[in-house]
Amino acid sequence: MTSKWSLYILDHPIVISMEFADNEMVRWLGASPSTHNYLVIIAVIRLEKMFRTTFSMLVVHVWLCLRRLKVEGKEGVELGQYVHEIFNHDLEIRVSKARVNLLLSKWMRELEKIFYGNIVAYDTAMLPEAKPDELHNTIWKNVFSNDGSPTFDAAALPAVLAFSRYVRRECTCLSLTDKESMFSGNFKFTTFYNPNTPV
Repeated sequence: MTSKWSLYILDHPIVISMEFADNEMVRWLGASPSTHNYLVIIAVIRLEKMFRTTFSMLVVHVWLCLRRLKVEGKEGVELGQYVHEIFNHDLEIRVSKARVNLLLSKWMRELEKIFYGNIVAYDTAMLPEAKPDELHNTIWKNVFSNDGSPTFDAAALPAVLAFSRYVRRECTCLSLTDKESMFSGNFKFTTFYNPNTPV
């Protein structure tokens, strides 16, 4: 499919802001590393840094962008499709680095199913008619739970609630961001501060 995004997307600021940023991807995008640091979020909410948590963080932030872009109609959906394609390419690099090359196509199919399942779950949790705890439950299952269990770990509840507030705030901030800023990438996700790190 040919579009005005096909040449522009590789260095589009939305793609850069998503921090598709192992060094190879940064060079491929022709960009400097993102100012948004999902690794700080992982540290603050006390998740172990591993492929699953990195994937979960990227899915949440890709979803936030896709949700906002969809409001802009066909043009926004088209840009969102290219952001998703870049996300998939980045995922292939990450899966390859995890040394599962022989199973790459199988892994990618599974990750794609997880991605779409998460997107639907996040969209559903943000509906006006959603239960008050639906976003918390979705975040617990998709980000915090190692086995997809719907049962909360009481020790993780403060972090789940904090991350739920973050997601709602980012949705609101992006909804207030004008089209020109979204399409030019002139926006940032809110920075998480780690209280254990000196400022």
